[in-house]
Amino acid sequence: MDLASSTTMELSSNSGSASHNISNSSATAQTIHHIWFIRGKLLAKQGYHEAALASFKAALRIQPNHLQSWIFQGAVLAHLGRYPSALASFDRAVSLSPDNREAWIFRGAILASLGHSAESIYSYKQALKLQQQEAVICKDYPLWMPTDMLAGLVDLAG
Repeated sequence: MDLASSTTMELSSNSGSASHNISNSSATAQTIHHIWFIRGKLLAKQGYHEAALASFKAALRIQPNHLQSWIFQGAVLAHLGRYPSALASFDRAVSLSPDNREAWIFRGAILASLGHSAESIYSYKQALKLQQQEAVICKDYPLWMPTDMLAGLVDLAG
């Protein structure tokens, strides 16, 4: 068993007691959510996508409306080739924050991978529209997203 698997099993087995304590304090819930989220990001960047997915799912059980958890979960699902589930994550992110460029970009990439060109272009156009409204480029989206997933954006911009 590798480190990521053993850590996931250990944290999962302790999640029952963590869930019990969450109800005692919203600050504790935020802290536990943050730990799961950061753990997921680190595991994903190291290529432990299944373990990262488990972490993002745990984070979302605690804070189901955390935008970045949905975005990173979608990116991990894309790495795992689970495009319909990835799309559902990005759809959720867009519903939580319709003005979030990164959610639209990744949604477009997944739709392109699924062969839904018109919907993909719509998502990319939404992202570009939002980009034109602000001077800041997307800061925190998963740069480790598969490059072939973002090829459509380059084609659209070129």
